[in-house]
Amino acid sequence: MNDNLDDIIIDTEYKFMANLLLKLNVANDNFTMKKSKNKYCSIDFLLVNEYNLQNLFIEHKRKKISGDKYKTFFIGYEKLNKIDTFYHNSNTLLVWECEDDIYFTIYNNEFLKNDVKVVNGGKAYLIDKSVCGVGWDKLIDCILHHLLM
Repeated sequence: MNDNLDDIIIDTEYKFMANLLLKLNVANDNFTMKKSKNKYCSIDFLLVNEYNLQNLFIEHKRKKISGDKYKTFFIGYEKLNKIDTFYHNSNTLLVWECEDDIYFTIYNNEFLKNDVKVVNGGKAYLIDKSVCGVGWDKLIDCILHHLLM
Protein backbone atom coordinates (compact mmCIF):
# COMPACT_ATOMS: atom_id res chain seq x y z
CA MET A 1 0.00 0.00 0.00
CA ASN A 2 1.21 3.49 -0.85
CA ASP A 3 1.54 5.50 2.38
CA ASN A 4 1.82 8.81 0.51
CA LEU A 5 -1.81 9.76 -0.04
CA ASP A 6 -0.72 12.90 -1.93
CA ASP A 7 0.34 10.61 -4.79
CA ILE A 8 -3.00 8.84 -5.14
CA ILE A 9 -5.74 11.21 -3.96
CA ILE A 10 -6.19 14.72 -5.30
CA ASP A 11 -9.41 15.88 -3.60
CA THR A 12 -8.53 17.24 -0.14
CA GLU A 13 -11.77 15.99 1.40
CA TYR A 14 -11.16 12.43 0.23
CA LYS A 15 -7.57 12.70 1.44
CA PHE A 16 -8.83 13.81 4.87
CA MET A 17 -11.35 10.94 4.89
CA ALA A 18 -8.69 8.37 3.98
CA ASN A 19 -6.27 9.72 6.61
CA LEU A 20 -8.93 9.76 9.32
CA LEU A 21 -10.17 6.25 8.58
CA LEU A 22 -6.61 4.92 8.45
CA LYS A 23 -5.83 6.42 11.86
CA LEU A 24 -9.16 5.43 13.43
CA ASN A 25 -9.12 1.87 12.20
CA VAL A 26 -5.71 1.30 13.75
CA ALA A 27 -7.44 1.82 17.12
CA ASN A 28 -10.70 0.13 16.22
CA ASP A 29 -11.80 -1.31 12.87
CA ASN A 30 -15.50 -0.53 13.22
CA PHE A 31 -15.52 2.88 11.51
CA THR A 32 -16.92 3.88 8.14
CA MET A 33 -17.43 7.28 6.55
CA LYS A 34 -19.75 8.66 3.91
CA LYS A 35 -19.07 11.89 2.04
CA SER A 36 -22.03 14.05 1.14
CA LYS A 37 -22.79 14.03 -2.57
CA ASN A 38 -24.36 17.49 -2.32
CA LYS A 39 -21.62 20.10 -2.65
CA TYR A 40 -23.86 22.61 -0.84
CA CYS A 41 -24.49 20.34 2.16
CA SER A 42 -23.74 21.95 5.53
CA ILE A 43 -21.51 19.07 6.54
CA ASP A 44 -19.03 17.02 4.55
CA PHE A 45 -19.02 13.61 6.23
CA LEU A 46 -20.92 11.16 8.34
CA LEU A 47 -18.64 9.00 10.49
CA VAL A 48 -20.26 5.86 11.93
CA ASN A 49 -19.12 3.33 14.49
CA GLU A 50 -20.71 0.22 12.97
CA TYR A 51 -20.51 -1.65 16.27
CA ASN A 52 -22.90 0.62 18.20
CA LEU A 53 -24.18 2.94 15.42
CA GLN A 54 -22.96 6.05 17.25
CA ASN A 55 -22.12 8.75 14.72
CA LEU A 56 -20.51 12.12 14.19
CA PHE A 57 -21.16 14.62 11.44
CA ILE A 58 -17.98 16.32 10.25
CA GLU A 59 -17.51 19.68 8.58
CA HIS A 60 -13.99 19.80 7.13
CA LYS A 61 -12.17 22.96 6.06
CA ARG A 62 -8.78 22.75 4.35
CA LYS A 63 -6.91 26.02 4.86
CA LYS A 64 -3.62 27.10 3.33
CA ILE A 65 -2.62 28.94 6.49
CA SER A 66 -0.54 28.17 9.54
CA GLY A 67 -3.23 27.92 12.22
CA ASP A 68 -0.81 28.63 15.07
CA LYS A 69 -0.51 32.22 13.83
CA TYR A 70 -4.19 33.03 14.41
CA LYS A 71 -6.42 33.35 17.47
CA THR A 72 -9.63 32.46 15.65
CA PHE A 73 -10.95 30.33 12.83
CA PHE A 74 -13.86 31.22 10.57
CA ILE A 75 -16.91 29.26 9.58
CA GLY A 76 -19.52 30.60 7.21
CA TYR A 77 -22.50 32.32 8.80
CA GLU A 78 -25.09 30.41 6.77
CA LYS A 79 -23.21 27.13 7.15
CA LEU A 80 -23.14 27.33 10.94
CA ASN A 81 -26.80 28.36 11.08
CA LYS A 82 -27.71 25.38 8.88
CA ILE A 83 -25.65 23.06 11.06
CA ASP A 84 -27.61 24.34 14.05
CA THR A 85 -30.94 23.90 12.24
CA PHE A 86 -30.39 20.48 10.70
CA TYR A 87 -27.85 18.79 13.02
CA HIS A 88 -28.54 20.47 16.39
CA ASN A 89 -29.38 17.23 18.19
CA SER A 90 -26.37 15.39 16.83
CA ASN A 91 -22.67 15.48 17.41
CA THR A 92 -21.03 17.67 14.79
CA LEU A 93 -17.29 18.03 14.60
CA LEU A 94 -15.83 21.17 13.00
CA VAL A 95 -12.35 20.57 11.58
CA TRP A 96 -9.83 23.04 10.18
CA GLU A 97 -6.95 21.24 8.48
CA CYS A 98 -4.18 23.83 8.19
CA GLU A 99 -0.66 23.73 6.82
CA ASP A 100 0.88 23.28 10.28
CA ASP A 101 -1.65 21.04 12.03
CA ILE A 102 -5.28 19.99 12.35
CA TYR A 103 -7.65 21.91 14.65
CA PHE A 104 -11.11 20.80 15.73
CA THR A 105 -14.01 21.39 18.06
CA ILE A 106 -17.41 19.84 18.73
CA TYR A 107 -20.20 22.15 17.60
CA ASN A 108 -21.93 24.08 20.38
CA ASN A 109 -24.94 26.32 19.76
CA GLU A 110 -23.17 28.97 21.86
CA PHE A 111 -21.03 29.52 18.73
CA LEU A 112 -24.05 31.36 17.28
CA LYS A 113 -23.41 34.09 19.87
CA ASN A 114 -19.82 34.58 18.66
CA ASP A 115 -18.66 37.65 16.80
CA VAL A 116 -19.41 37.80 13.07
CA LYS A 117 -16.98 39.25 10.56
CA VAL A 118 -17.08 39.79 6.80
CA VAL A 119 -14.48 37.51 5.22
CA ASN A 120 -13.93 37.43 1.44
CA GLY A 121 -17.29 39.14 0.92
CA GLY A 122 -19.34 36.81 3.12
CA LYS A 123 -20.33 36.76 6.77
CA ALA A 124 -18.54 34.28 9.01
CA TYR A 125 -18.59 33.38 12.68
CA LEU A 126 -15.33 33.60 14.58
CA ILE A 127 -14.46 30.45 16.53
CA ASP A 128 -11.85 31.10 19.20
CA LYS A 129 -8.92 28.74 18.86
CA SER A 130 -8.93 28.23 22.64
CA VAL A 131 -12.00 25.96 22.25
CA CYS A 132 -10.19 23.81 19.70
CA GLY A 133 -8.17 20.68 20.12
CA VAL A 134 -4.96 20.42 18.12
CA GLY A 135 -3.35 17.47 16.37
CA TRP A 136 -4.35 14.15 14.83
CA ASP A 137 -3.83 12.20 18.06
CA LYS A 138 -6.19 14.46 20.01
CA LEU A 139 -8.69 14.40 17.14
CA ILE A 140 -8.70 10.59 17.21
CA ASP A 141 -9.11 10.63 21.01
CA CYS A 142 -12.03 13.06 20.70
CA ILE A 143 -13.74 10.90 18.09
CA LEU A 144 -13.20 7.70 20.06
CA HIS A 145 -14.61 9.39 23.17
CA HIS A 146 -17.79 10.33 21.29
CA LEU A 147 -18.21 7.11 19.32
CA LEU A 148 -17.29 4.41 21.82
CA MET A 149 -19.90 5.37 24.39
